[in-house]
Amino acid sequence: MPVISAILPAYVLQNAQQRAIVQRQTPQRVEEIFIDFIRLLPRHFVEHHDIPFYADQLHISPVYLSRVVRQVTGRTVVDYINQMLLMEATFLLKTSELSITQIADRLNFADAPSFSKFFSRLKGLSPRTYRES
Repeated sequence: MPVISAILPAYVLQNAQQRAIVQRQTPQRVEEIFIDFIRLLPRHFVEHHDIPFYADQLHISPVYLSRVVRQVTGRTVVDYINQMLLMEATFLLKTSELSITQIADRLNFADAPSFSKFFSRLKGLSPRTYRES
């Protein structure tokens, strides 16, 4: 199991629940779906970067899952998946001797260039530059 995945769910759940309590506008079923999604994410984000997988696991449509996550948090499902991938990538770049290609493979990117493009887009630095900083 990825290291970061043990930390994020509790923080995300607490933040989402506090927001829902304050707003009191989120139906309980919607909250339950969101919580179930957040519980699935740490176990599967490395292998599955796609919304349909999570929706299928929750027995709902991808469109409905997207709507639920946006309603509860104001963010998208892809934002959550990407954030998990980015956190794991930054951790691996700073704490391991794995090559960028090996990290790309470990995180199930098609190849090192697509991983580098992803990382650079979200972090503002190339994986190599980030590792050397």
